[in-house]
Amino acid sequence: MNSRIRLLLVIVALLQSCSEGGIGGTGGINEPPAPPDADPSLALLLPPESDTAFRDYIIAGLEQWSGLADDSSEVRDNLVQGNPISTVITQIDAVNTSLETADAANLSSAIGSADFTQTNLLVQGVDELDPIKYDGEYLYLAQNDRIQIFKTNSAGQAAVQIGTLKLVDSDVNSQIRGLYLLKNDNDSILSAIRTSANYFWTLDFFAPFNWKGETIIDIMDIRDPEAAFRTAELTIDGSYVNSRRIGNILYLITRFTPGVDGLIPFATSDADRETNRTLLANIEIDDVLPRVKFKDGTSQTLLTSQQCLIPAIEEATAGDQVNYPTLTTITAIDLNNPLDLSAICIAEGIWGMHMSEEAIYLAAIDHSRSVQNDFYTETVIHKFSINNGNPEYVASGRVPGTFWGDPAFLMGEHEGNLTLITTVDNGGFEDRFQHRLTILGESTEEFVLDVLGQIPNATRNAVIGKPNEQIFASRIVGDRAFVVTFAQIDPVYVIDLSDPSDPAILGELEIPGFSSYLQPVSENLLLGVGKDTRTESGFPFFQGMNIRLFDVSDPGNLHLLSDLKIGKRGTDSPVFWDPHSFTFLQGDTERPHRLAIPIRVHGAHLPDDPNLSAATYFSWTENALYLFEINNDDNAPLLSQVGKMVAEDFDTGQRFQPGCCNWNSRSFFNAGDIHYLNKSRLITATWSEPGNSQDIFIPSIFVDAANDVCTTELRNGLIIDLIDRETRDFLNCADARAIDGDFQAELKTSCDMAGEDSKGLFERAGTYDISVDKDGFLPFSTSDVHVQTDRCHVSATYVSIYLEKQ
Repeated sequence: MNSRIRLLLVIVALLQSCSEGGIGGTGGINEPPAPPDADPSLALLLPPESDTAFRDYIIAGLEQWSGLADDSSEVRDNLVQGNPISTVITQIDAVNTSLETADAANLSSAIGSADFTQTNLLVQGVDELDPIKYDGEYLYLAQNDRIQIFKTNSAGQAAVQIGTLKLVDSDVNSQIRGLYLLKNDNDSILSAIRTSANYFWTLDFFAPFNWKGETIIDIMDIRDPEAAFRTAELTIDGSYVNSRRIGNILYLITRFTPGVDGLIPFATSDADRETNRTLLANIEIDDVLPRVKFKDGTSQTLLTSQQCLIPAIEEATAGDQVNYPTLTTITAIDLNNPLDLSAICIAEGIWGMHMSEEAIYLAAIDHSRSVQNDFYTETVIHKFSINNGNPEYVASGRVPGTFWGDPAFLMGEHEGNLTLITTVDNGGFEDRFQHRLTILGESTEEFVLDVLGQIPNATRNAVIGKPNEQIFASRIVGDRAFVVTFAQIDPVYVIDLSDPSDPAILGELEIPGFSSYLQPVSENLLLGVGKDTRTESGFPFFQGMNIRLFDVSDPGNLHLLSDLKIGKRGTDSPVFWDPHSFTFLQGDTERPHRLAIPIRVHGAHLPDDPNLSAATYFSWTENALYLFEINNDDNAPLLSQVGKMVAEDFDTGQRFQPGCCNWNSRSFFNAGDIHYLNKSRLITATWSEPGNSQDIFIPSIFVDAANDVCTTELRNGLIIDLIDRETRDFLNCADARAIDGDFQAELKTSCDMAGEDSKGLFERAGTYDISVDKDGFLPFSTSDVHVQTDRCHVSATYVSIYLEKQ
């Protein structure tokens, strides 16, 4: 393979490691080329024989990127290892038993009560990172370098900000990725995950050993939220990949890129190559292992080389298997005792994970096994058990293809077996995508995951998806898998997983449009959130949103119970890319199921016109949290919209955007109250009167520099856009004024943003009345426009004002 092409392919693979026809069949199956036969008695990972063997594996990878790849190398010559299971069982057992066992006394994942909602989770009991957490009384919001704490009130009363926790020290450049909240009778702990990175966009960037990153974990005592304080801080070498929490154990996945200071990437001169050769020869084992640093400044290696596993290297393909040795690490942190760490690593980059209450599954892409000169892609799965709180390596296996979407939603565990839905992309235009469901289970051969069953197979030729359909949504729950594919029309599939050796498509339903998010409601009900489509000239155009309720009690008679339509083409929702913005509260015998979906609605103010092209894009109408109920009548379940909380509305003539887009929408239920976070407003209302709301303004927080020093320039706190209500066109200058008591100022409008520096509210917070006069339009006025400050400056508030012609 051309060295430049190989380099680019490896870079793509490393960067990725950072974030089906129906019953009866559709004719013959266009099979992709079969992968090479693999000996099922061979493990894919094995421990290094010694510190020296691990060090040599790292050096062999560094040689590839330092201009020494074409030289003869005793290190690389010694890498080839046979890996029959009989020779590695005791070694892998030693890796697992060498791990310190995390405190497993409090692995219960239950927090809160049935009366309030928390983060929307893929697997119940397995908490996920999110910048907003709620405990039924206090709401915690992470912004940039600090956490703002709000106390929510009942009966629709506005929340109150009670404090702020600043986490970033003056010499650290990092931002909070999200939070975990552990609150029960024994614990009141908030943990934050921060990341820092040091990337330089030069030629050197393309050498992995220049990819530097750290992951910081902050542990906070929130027994008294108004006096919350940090109790511990850990800094782990390596970029953040993913995480989960079960009870008091936080599982952190990081990627560490070993390197040597002074190593010259892609060296070509003899002098540079000799420099690199000398540096590599002097590498010590601790130089290529991640470290953990504590708040007091002390540090230690996070793990030893004997707690790492490296890919088995076979002689026939050794040249293709030696690439950069990225180390992916699973670290278990006891939040009650954060100095109690256990960790295990694999010398491989990953690009997806799934976690149940029993195991962690890491997915990696493998491009190494080409077939008939085609570039064949497989997904490698590594399973780690967490039954006693610390991760232990179990086994690995391969499946054809790769994930077509979020890997977490394309995997699911049931009774110790893993179900995956992968896609083989054959290229071309006819029957391009081959979607495969595979069930992996532990083999009688240790450390191997066998294929127990798959769809399609020799006796069941029904496939998932019609020709050229892509997967738009999936959910694997217990012994059922639900899959939505789409090209021109939406088939919804129900797949039986109860017999791992014989998975079967039980039913499918074809309806126009598609679902992009699936939510199990009960054993018999499935909710889908997606979009309608209209086909014109053979091309499907997305239209407004649909929220659909399916009856899945009899998969052979899968049918639609309710289908609600919202908005026209242009309508969208963050649920499509951020499932945490979806809110669901399970009902009971006295209360229906409740759910909330934030929606940006387009075209709701216009009547339907069948003569308009399907490609017509409609203008914005409102941003709102739509509220729905599903009754508990087993004989006639019904989905209905019961109200909405409007955050921004075209009909009011204004659109406030202070702090726009710093976080996605969130909502939480607490008994009869709803708390809705939209941009920089925390809005509260009751379920019975969602239109009667109160809110609190949340100022955006910015860190001006790594040392958090305030800058000296003046910043404008209020910027006006003027828009023609009828045409939606931006207008030229007008006379605009802001008044706060005795204070009055002229405002910048959309036509003079680049000039007239004297206009604006420079560094002045307040609550303003705004008035606008423009020739040919009716005068406009509004009140209660908030301008607030962050630590150093005012936070700009953007206001869009729609003027009506005279």
